[in-house]
Amino acid sequence: MRQLNPNYLIISKDNANRIETLKEECEKLEKKLDIERQKYEKHTSSQGVSEFMKDTNLSALPFFTINDSFVLHNDASYVLMLEVEVAIDVVFIHCDIGLDLIDCERNSAVISFNDPPNFAEGGGGGSASSPGEMLATFRCQANTTRLEIRLRPVEGQHGTLSVYVVSRITPKSCLTRSYEIQPLALHKRQHSNTSIEFANSLVMTGAFGINDAHTWLRMNIPEIPEKLSLSTEGVESEVFYYTSTMTRSILIVNCGRGTISITSDNVSTVSILKDFLTREATRQSIPIEISVSISERSIAVILRHLYPKIKRLILEKQRQDLFEAISDLQSSDADIASQLLADLNLEEKEAGEKEAEVKRSAKSSSSSSSGRPESTEANRQDVLIGLDRIYGIITDLFIDYHKLKGTSMASFLKAAKEKLDEMTTLIETAVLEAVNSKSMPPELAAVLSDGCNINSASSGSRGPLRAKDESTAFAERLYHFWDIQL
Repeated sequence: MRQLNPNYLIISKDNANRIETLKEECEKLEKKLDIERQKYEKHTSSQGVSEFMKDTNLSALPFFTINDSFVLHNDASYVLMLEVEVAIDVVFIHCDIGLDLIDCERNSAVISFNDPPNFAEGGGGGSASSPGEMLATFRCQANTTRLEIRLRPVEGQHGTLSVYVVSRITPKSCLTRSYEIQPLALHKRQHSNTSIEFANSLVMTGAFGINDAHTWLRMNIPEIPEKLSLSTEGVESEVFYYTSTMTRSILIVNCGRGTISITSDNVSTVSILKDFLTREATRQSIPIEISVSISERSIAVILRHLYPKIKRLILEKQRQDLFEAISDLQSSDADIASQLLADLNLEEKEAGEKEAEVKRSAKSSSSSSSGRPESTEANRQDVLIGLDRIYGIITDLFIDYHKLKGTSMASFLKAAKEKLDEMTTLIETAVLEAVNSKSMPPELAAVLSDGCNINSASSGSRGPLRAKDESTAFAERLYHFWDIQL
């Protein structure tokens, strides 16, 4: 044994004996620590909190601090950052409105979605949970002290996001944090003057003070200061400028005594503020008058801003469907799969990356029941969620337009619901046709683009609108689909 041990000649006999003694002492201390930990857990589980605190032989209930932030980013998503001084075991998030959770590279926790509790069914005497309610669990890996959660609310809905952080220390303890989700939560304040070419406006006047107007706006829009800075003598109003991180639309709010003026190129923004302000004034029995002015051309502005996002997501969805099919073929016939990759109109670098992705997918399919990597599945879910969100924004644009125009909403909403699938197909077709037309001769592409134009009779003396680019043709198709004349 001495010859087999390479350290035997390096360590003297006295040092070796000392090391053995230290090992025995460490084992005794570990056993003593386990015994004390078991006693501690027994006391904390059997005694009440008040009795537990009175026992001077035991330590107090564990307490830990949380450094948290809830910040809106330019990609129209909020990043919830939780940094804890001890290891995190589980994080629960609950919101009384619907939220989209977005895949985050810095988040290695295992996410599971739960059905919100229905207290009415359980006989608890409470009300049933809201259909849009969201409850999710994040199970963290060992020694995780920092967690990043990316989410996106739906504008027009407001509620409270509650976060419950459970630590790994014994006994189990939990700290909570709450964040308000406002109706226009995806708007970010700008500190410079701006103008709107095609503006929709709302002016509300009534017997309300500037404090009432300020309070109502603070409930609707983020980053409204707690106190108005009306320092200039004779000035009785203050103006705030905002930009939507989702649609890139502009919002200008003028808050004053007895008047609130709203200007935006997004009809949905005006509709959301109109509904909320009317409801608050009615709740406080304050008489008000509201005048609304709508610009039909403002919808095209928002559609042009949304078009690059729609195009990217639809092409990504098509690409994922294509490589998923090739991935299935890879396991049975690798040669044909490789030939299909070579026949695609891809850059050499992109083709190499996609081929590697297909090989990883095929490899994982042999060892997992799902046959698809978790990262690929998460990316696909993000694409589908993003498309659904943009389809909802486009639908709301036209619904809010007709709503503010005074259209009978009962029949229109029923018709709009029936046309959703048709609109989705129209959008995907328009994007794919625009992409494919780039490889056509210019004369043929011009002929096809003329077919996307609205009838010239609806344009008066201005003549037909020409599809100068993809986004303009896209907007014109949707105008025609929703029967709006320019």
